[in-house]
Amino acid sequence: MTVNEIQIRRVKFGSFYRFCVLSALSLSVFIAFIVLILSLLGGNVTVNLNGNTYTGITAGLMGLFLCPIIFFLMGSFFSLLLYFPVRLGLIVIKGLRISGEFELDGSNDDVEAGKV
Repeated sequence: MTVNEIQIRRVKFGSFYRFCVLSALSLSVFIAFIVLILSLLGGNVTVNLNGNTYTGITAGLMGLFLCPIIFFLMGSFFSLLLYFPVRLGLIVIKGLRISGEFELDGSNDDVEAGKV
């Protein structure tokens, strides 16, 4: 597959939602592993949950599970909040050109007609 450029003029909500949630989950896994490593090295890691305070390795392990859940909820919320501003921004800047390896779904008629 070769590197191609495409122009994004409009994005559907489902695609935008998946992108936001995937981005949030990726960031959460990165942060959770950093917190876990810090807790294993004796760093000051604290988790407050339901009125209970956990520290040390226990907090690092809890963060490994809680961080993705929290970021999933935040990614879902922010995708709802930002969908219409992003669509408006794409209209104002007349699309966004990105490059990468892409696989187009649909028939060639849609591509030739400029509907994709």
